[in-house]
Amino acid sequence: MRRMNELGWDDTFQGAFAGSDTTKVERQVEALFRDAWRAAVNLLPRNYFSSKSFKNSNLISDVSTGSGFVVIPNNFYVLLLFKMKGWKKPCFTAIEDNDAISAVQSNDFVRGNFCRPACTISENLKYGRILNYYSLPKGNKHVIEEALYIPLIDNIVNLNDNTDLNLDERLYEPLQWINAGLVFSVFEKADIAKVANEKALEIIV
Repeated sequence: MRRMNELGWDDTFQGAFAGSDTTKVERQVEALFRDAWRAAVNLLPRNYFSSKSFKNSNLISDVSTGSGFVVIPNNFYVLLLFKMKGWKKPCFTAIEDNDAISAVQSNDFVRGNFCRPACTISENLKYGRILNYYSLPKGNKHVIEEALYIPLIDNIVNLNDNTDLNLDERLYEPLQWINAGLVFSVFEKADIAKVANEKALEIIV
């Protein structure tokens, strides 16, 4: 709300909210907070966000092919780092699986390997969402060396004012601007939403 005040939300929303009802604006800010956080993950440095390990998650390996998968936590939002023992380097991204990607990773000659590993995310009927990894030399033992992810933040609509979201201090201001920009966008105030988003990027250190 403070960031929106700086851009004059009360003047901007006179037509949208009768009497510039502050309570209604606050509800929109809360409702869009999680979307703002998702946008922030894509815009801001990943080290601004809390991470968790899933190194001890259920690992299903196939030593005959050198590939396998790890069951990812329910609050998994985005991969931060994944490395199997024996890989030369970790994976920092995992893309959603599709037919074309599966075809590539099923081919021994072009699939990910211990020098250039690859990860994908897909749905498994038995285990739910999984992280597929490619690959290790056939016959090698499969051991997770490191596995980190950014967990999805709680929806603040259901939280009280004293709840600690455990946000990095560097995230406060850019996230406020992004959240403000989304509220302006919802009410078709594209110009002022753009200004808010630009301010979010200006303050990244």
